Amino acid sequence: MKIITTVGTSIFENFSLGLGKKNDTFKLAYTHDEVGLKKKDFAYKEWNNTSNSVTQYREDIKTTIKQNNQFWNSPNASAEIRSIIEICKQDEAEYEVHLLATDTVLSVLAAELICEWFEREGNQEKPENLKACHFQKPVTPEQFSQQGEELYVIKGLRVNKKDTFEKGFMNLVDVLNKLIEKYKHNTILNITGGYKAIVPIVTLLGQLHEVSLKYMYKENELQTGESPLLEVGNLPFGFDLGFAEMYFDFLTKEGLKEIGQMPEILQILKKRGLIQQEKYKLTPLGQIFRDFVQPKVDAKKSDLGMFMEMVAFEGLLECKTGDLTIKHGRKIWWHFSDNSWSTQPKFGKDAKKERVFDVDILLKEKEGNEIWCEVKSCSSKGLNKAKRQIENILEFVEKASYPNLKGIRLLVYRLPKVEITKYQKIINQMYTLFKGKDIAFNLYQFELPINESTGLPITKKVFDNGAKFEKVDVND
Repeated sequence: MKIITTVGTSIFENFSLGLGKKNDTFKLAYTHDEVGLKKKDFAYKEWNNTSNSVTQYREDIKTTIKQNNQFWNSPNASAEIRSIIEICKQDEAEYEVHLLATDTVLSVLAAELICEWFEREGNQEKPENLKACHFQKPVTPEQFSQQGEELYVIKGLRVNKKDTFEKGFMNLVDVLNKLIEKYKHNTILNITGGYKAIVPIVTLLGQLHEVSLKYMYKENELQTGESPLLEVGNLPFGFDLGFAEMYFDFLTKEGLKEIGQMPEILQILKKRGLIQQEKYKLTPLGQIFRDFVQPKVDAKKSDLGMFMEMVAFEGLLECKTGDLTIKHGRKIWWHFSDNSWSTQPKFGKDAKKERVFDVDILLKEKEGNEIWCEVKSCSSKGLNKAKRQIENILEFVEKASYPNLKGIRLLVYRLPKVEITKYQKIINQMYTLFKGKDIAFNLYQFELPINESTGLPITKKVFDNGAKFEKVDVND
């Protein structure tokens, strides 16, 4: 198990409240009102700066703490140390600690001390099942100009500058996503140390990834041993994938450049806390939302998608469809081994042997010819998903010699003010797939009214209130 631990300055605060009160060297280096590192709160780039005494003061702080055996040997030296020990005590699993420092001299120094505390020889307080403590600062402060692949110091995460803190928040989210993705569910987020402002976002991230979160909230009671270790259990919530698919394009780099031209959509995303109030940039929540939903939107059909199938079905019923019979949904199984097909699985739904085509809406002529209708959102995600689906259908028809399919219709629902011509390239590619085929392809769009309070489409009586299918042609 990996314990990802955010690092603050509790080791220095604890020392300053006790033995540090009487140590002049420590008081000058840390607590002095004018020159102390606590007051100055230098960024990590000042790590090797000799002109402002940073180098001397950080060494004085480190040496003073390590020379005071009463403090240095205590498992209550810092909130991070105590919480890591308590986590390791909970079971016999083997643990490794990964420390995350803020972009400050003091946090990096604290992380180094914490690692040294656990790794020093003869440490009787170190849990036997704690196998390693990992922390590595950038090679040189001067080279730490951007986050890059750095996984231990969070660039820009400093509370005294709003702009850098927001960027630092983003970098923290990136690093946590990388670590959680790397270690999957063998991860514990220990948020005892570090800035309290990061706790809500880190908690949300842990909940979404279903990662355990632990913390000790009574740091001032560490010395008495009465600070309990708490665990935040996983709650049954997540992001709305329907909302995600509809608005995802506006949260990309390209979409953020265009969103100023669509004030209604911009206001919805600001109200949701996904875009900053003053700038066309993502908030930390917006970044978490975008990164988290991207693979899920690609893979899953949302509740909104299923609702929109019903809306499109009702719209087709209101249209004059001649002698066509309209049915909602049909499943056809393509069996790879013998290139046959049926309406039931033959190989136990084994993805290596058969694939199901879940037709959203089926239009059927008296002669038995069929038109398959697919319902998708007007978005890069929705249209690319439709293109992949069409490619699979055409392959199936050719290899399995499916005789009845004579047409495919793509019914695309879109937000107001969103022009489908924005996606003309992918639309043209879909039309190109049918060149030389005996299967006709048509694409229709219809606009959805939006509930301004939720940002979600109003799905009741859409076509009764003026919506209509509009044909979208290829455009060379």
